[in-house]
Amino acid sequence: MKYGFVTSPYPIIISAEVHCGLTQQDMLANIMKKVFGDALVSAPVDGRPKIDVLPSPEELKGRVLLKAKNLYVSESESLHAKDVAFEIESSETTSSSDPDVHVLSEVKSELKKVGNKVLGRVGSRRGSFGKHTQTPPPLVSKTSTNSDEKDKKKVKMSFELLALLVYTVGVKCRGINKKETYAPEHVFSLSENTANKLLKESMVDLIKHNQDHVVRIYPKGVRISSTNYDPHRYWSAGAQLVSLNWQTCGMHLCLSVEPCFSH
Repeated sequence: MKYGFVTSPYPIIISAEVHCGLTQQDMLANIMKKVFGDALVSAPVDGRPKIDVLPSPEELKGRVLLKAKNLYVSESESLHAKDVAFEIESSETTSSSDPDVHVLSEVKSELKKVGNKVLGRVGSRRGSFGKHTQTPPPLVSKTSTNSDEKDKKKVKMSFELLALLVYTVGVKCRGINKKETYAPEHVFSLSENTANKLLKESMVDLIKHNQDHVVRIYPKGVRISSTNYDPHRYWSAGAQLVSLNWQTCGMHLCLSVEPCFSH
């Protein structure tokens, strides 16, 4: 609240991954309410009116929004990652000329060599004890009841936290086409590779989607040296949130300081 709106009055979106329990989720929501006060966007979970159109950045000046996955929405989604071809990322979908792919392959190769050496040492030590060496019992029992398994699968999310997910509700991308529909408040994230593939194969569809939905782009996982991509190509396609690595002060990180939505 002290520095968030010094450079720009436009809304701040906090993108959060929530992995804590219900008590900690309530605590998280209460801390945000205390710190941001009336600037924090919230709405009651029950009886919330349907959102037909997202408010403009002008209408949200000085406001703070929380973006996180609505676990209840995620649970009800019927499609999985395997049903969306471009959402699955691997080295096979990336150009062989990409230097980062070669770096990742080398890392995997070295890890495999180390693993084989470790397994070889373990095998030789086991052989020295004789063929009839008894395997020690597991330290932790893996017995579980059906009720325990059901409790683990049951989706749990605090209503205090749900009240903060109003215009930026995180969902899984199920593709961008006429068959798939998203509510105006649904936000999905695309990796750099997936976004590049969309720009190449169906740029018009992505641009149309970004006209009334918020989309977030994030760097590909093989940028192990914390390098950054050029964010302008994604902004030009209408993407409002463009995540950048902040471990190094690269050229593209400096270029991102402009009146666009990035974090």
